[in-house]
Amino acid sequence: MSKTFEQMKLNFIYLHELWLLTHSIKTRCEELFHETPLPDAGYYFKIDYNIHILINSILSDAANVKKLIAVPKNQTREESPEQFRLHIERSNYLQEKIKDIEIKEINSVRVRNTLQHFDEYLDQLNIDVTAGKMKGHGIAVYNFVISHWKAINPRPYPIRLYVCEEKTYYNMKASINLEKVYNEAFQINEVIRKEINKEAGAEPGSFMVPLNF
Repeated sequence: MSKTFEQMKLNFIYLHELWLLTHSIKTRCEELFHETPLPDAGYYFKIDYNIHILINSILSDAANVKKLIAVPKNQTREESPEQFRLHIERSNYLQEKIKDIEIKEINSVRVRNTLQHFDEYLDQLNIDVTAGKMKGHGIAVYNFVISHWKAINPRPYPIRLYVCEEKTYYNMKASINLEKVYNEAFQINEVIRKEINKEAGAEPGSFMVPLNF
């Protein structure tokens, strides 16, 4: 007979995983913001692929947070009925812990979809440009970092572009505000830190788990 969720023995790891993921988002966002300051005067643009690697890591962690906490509507092909039931109960359990936090940007999938299916979105853009359907844009930028939109005139079409002033990442027709991602992750992290009785400033670690208990 299946166990109830309360009888499952590794539930506490879900909390630690959520703490780890949000800690990672928080620290990587802080690094991103530190590496992309606004100038004292004027504007700048730069090509720094390490910034894009950092953003990809943030978005990957955000996707994993969403997978951990989002209550599924449909069973995946890989899930057994028992796994699907546990998936629902686990997500509801975590949702209850963070119910007072509005989580919107972390749950956004538009930019992540454009990155996961980058080739397909680029194919469509290639078709549109070749057909003369992008006349509203004089240029496009690829893997750029700019302090302000005004740094490049005319305003470019973004193919993986981070705008420091807005703390927003653009990829073609999609965007995500990384300051909002940071704020959501920070709030979740604080709630879970207190739930698992960790002191302020503590960092996620490792532990050994006996399986026959």
